[in-house]
Amino acid sequence: MELLSKKTGLNSSLKAHDEDLSKRKTITSSIRVEINTISSSPMISETDTVILQKLTELLETKQKELERHGRSMLIISHALDFFLFW
Repeated sequence: MELLSKKTGLNSSLKAHDEDLSKRKTITSSIRVEINTISSSPMISETDTVILQKLTELLETKQKELERHGRSMLIISHALDFFLFW
């Protein structure tokens, strides 16, 4: 019974992480679109340069969050596998 409870909790956590991952991917994609739009402009103002730098930094932060999220998902997946085959 305790293992079933842990499995349910891990499945729930995995689902929450999947939803979070989807949101983070959407945010990352929109940041990339903004960066590409500004970068492809024929004339970039100083304001655009500052915005572009901030967006690039934000994109790097979001990519690091996705990497951490991926590691968390892997840990949860391994734990779930353990409980399924134990």
